[in-house]
Amino acid sequence: MNITPNGDWSSETRQSNRLVRKMSGTYKQSSAGDASGTLVFTPMETSAGSGSGEVETDQYQIAGNGRELRLTSDGDTMVFKKQH
Repeated sequence: MNITPNGDWSSETRQSNRLVRKMSGTYKQSSAGDASGTLVFTPMETSAGSGSGEVETDQYQIAGNGRELRLTSDGDTMVFKKQH
C-alpha cells in the first residue's frame, strides 16, 4: 500500500506475482493522542477482481519510539516494523 501526505492511497494485491486487484482512494486520519488514532480508507477506484471496495476503518498505535506501527481492523492486528 502506498499512502501520500495529501490524503490519497493506492494498493495492489498479487498472487503468484500476478495482479489480482488494484485499488485507490482517499483516507482520513483522526488522532486520539500523540501515538494513536483512527484511519478511514475510502476506495474510489477498483480494477481487476470482482465487486467494489468497502470503506475500511483501522485503529492505529505507534510504539517502540516510532519504530513500530500497529493497525487493527475487525479485531485483527497487523504489526509493521520500521526498516533501517
